[in-house]
Amino acid sequence: MRAHSRKPLPAERGFNLVEVMIAMAVMGTVMMSILTLFFLSQRNVYSGKQMTQAVAVGTRILEDLSTMTEDVVYSNFGITNATPRVTDRSLFGVVHPGESALITINTTTTYTTANDPGGYFARWQALMNTNRFADGKIYFILTPTNQVTPVVPNSFFTTAQFLRIKGIVEWNEATRTRRASFDTAKSKRP
Repeated sequence: MRAHSRKPLPAERGFNLVEVMIAMAVMGTVMMSILTLFFLSQRNVYSGKQMTQAVAVGTRILEDLSTMTEDVVYSNFGITNATPRVTDRSLFGVVHPGESALITINTTTTYTTANDPGGYFARWQALMNTNRFADGKIYFILTPTNQVTPVVPNSFFTTAQFLRIKGIVEWNEATRTRRASFDTAKSKRP
């Protein structure tokens, strides 16, 4: 018997090497694009999580400040008329006009009753450490406004009618520094 070989039909023929190489190149390009999107979305999710945690820390700080009167803010933060103050403080490229005091809370300072009379700095520092902010800091800029003629010479903070408090939560994320800021004001109550 003789083997019969027949010519394959066009639908039965396979792919040649060039067609396989082109298909692999296209598939590789698509897979690299998809993997890049996964990497970028993971970074964006992490960044969003960090910002959400910073807003939670800022909200907690605002809640703590909301129960304080202006005088209680001064005593809790250890501010007196002898507290050093600066004029036209520039912080992160924003000028805060007028005389103000700057308080910085970081994740490495040890707070005691001597440098944290109200115990708030230690509590807010614990929030920063719990949320794992790398090199996290909280800045407060306290600016008294509508100052009347002081009764006591060289008095400053205790004669203001309003106290503007600007808080900034700062942390390092990968290769950049991120910040979330919040503001509140306190008025002198009779």
